[in-house]
Amino acid sequence: MEKTFQLGNQTFTISVDIKDSLRREQYFKDPSSGATLTDEERRVLSSLGIDDEMETKLKDYLTVFFDEIPYCSDDARIRLSAACEVPYHVVWLTEFTNQEETKKRIQQQTDEGIVTRPLLNMAEDGEIIKGFQPVLDLKDEYDNLFTLAPASTGTTILTASKKVPVKHVVKDDYEKAFTLIAAK
Repeated sequence: MEKTFQLGNQTFTISVDIKDSLRREQYFKDPSSGATLTDEERRVLSSLGIDDEMETKLKDYLTVFFDEIPYCSDDARIRLSAACEVPYHVVWLTEFTNQEETKKRIQQQTDEGIVTRPLLNMAEDGEIIKGFQPVLDLKDEYDNLFTLAPASTGTTILTASKKVPVKHVVKDDYEKAFTLIAAK
């Protein structure tokens, strides 16, 4: 008999027969025994981030995990049901280990003086943000709609509420032809 369940926004279908449970148990006890996991079972493991090393660490729990996970597919059940304790433990331990391994890799790269791409991206983004000019604070909606753009340096934008000095240089003839000049 096969059971379909969702895990991590993905749908899986695995067999829940006793013979399949025994096959998985034999595989996790001794992977060289000839017993294998199905493609779908491998897909469940890889979707959780369980690689060969993590599989070795969790081998004592994975038989029970596969037996129980089809019945523990929603968040409330996996966290609150006593019958779902092992699947919750496997998912939690996998996430925790992956997070710790990521921290170790980042720290190792920092210790070795390697600048990672995400750090470069953050620096580039920071410089772009620093280059932004502040937006003029025009309080009135009509001022925003009907304000004339100045055509040369040293002119001001005239609004109903105040005069705002603006530095703007017309760079080419087309811009000069289509820019309205504010009256002084």
